[in-house]
Amino acid sequence: MTKNNKIKVLFRHRSMEMGGVEKVVLSMLNHLNKDKFDMTICLNMNQGELRNEIPAHVRKVHLTEGREDLSKNPLIQKLQLAKRKLRLQNALRNPSIAQKTLNDKYDVEIAPTYAAFSAVLNSVNKKSKKIGWFHSDITLPKLQPLVPEILKQIPQFDYFIFGSQQTKDILIQTYPDLKIPENQVILNAIPIDELKQKALAFKPELPDKPVFVSVARLHSRKGFHKLMEAHARLLKDGFDHHIIVIGDGEEMNNLKKQTEDLGVTESFK
Repeated sequence: MTKNNKIKVLFRHRSMEMGGVEKVVLSMLNHLNKDKFDMTICLNMNQGELRNEIPAHVRKVHLTEGREDLSKNPLIQKLQLAKRKLRLQNALRNPSIAQKTLNDKYDVEIAPTYAAFSAVLNSVNKKSKKIGWFHSDITLPKLQPLVPEILKQIPQFDYFIFGSQQTKDILIQTYPDLKIPENQVILNAIPIDELKQKALAFKPELPDKPVFVSVARLHSRKGFHKLMEAHARLLKDGFDHHIIVIGDGEEMNNLKKQTEDLGVTESFK
C-alpha cells in the first residue's frame, strides 16, 4: 500500500478500441472508490476510440504508441508498425520492460480479459494479488488455439471473476477437473443514467413491423453473419421483420457485402 494507505491496483490491457471489455474497464475505473484505491492502467498500445476516456484520477501508461499517433506516410508507418510489433514481442518475453515503464509496485494486478493473463501472471511483482477476468465461452471455435494456455493460466490466479454465470457453467461443464481459484460471477455494470441521456439524442425511425436491435462490436465471434443467414431464411419463409445492428468493428465491410449477397440490404441495417 501507499503511504496514504490506498490499495494500489494495476489493470493490464491491450488497447482501448470500442468494445464490451473496454466499457467494463472504464466502468470500474470510474466507480471504484478513488479514496480507497490508487489505480493505474497499462495499455500495450495507446490506441482506440476510448483511449482518452480514462478518468483523470487514474494513472495511464502505455508500452507503445497507437495507430492514431503513427505517421500518415505509408512507408514510415510500416516501419513504425514493425518496430512496435518487435517491442510488444520483447515486452511479452521480458516483463521487466513493462516494469521499467510503470516504475511502481502494486498490491493487486488485474487482467480484464484472457489476452492480458500472461502480462499479469508474469509480472515481476511476485507479491501482488493476481486477478483474472473471463468473459468468453470456452467452446468458441476461434478460441480453441488459445484454450490450452488459458486452462494452464486460470489456476495460477489468486482470484477469478466470470462475466456471466453461463461463462462459468460452460467452463466447468467442459473441463470439470480444472482447478479454478476462489471466484465469483460479476455481471457487467449498466450505466442507466448515461443510457437514458443518450436515448434523448435522436428519435429513430423504425418500420411498422417487428424490429430486432442488437448493440455490439462487429466481431466475427458475435455471430452477426449467422444472424443474417437466419434473417434471410425467415424472410424467405414469409416472416417479415427488420434487424438493426448498432456498432462498428473489423467485420463491418464483410457484413455489408453479405447483405448484398443475400439480398437483405433493406431489411438488415
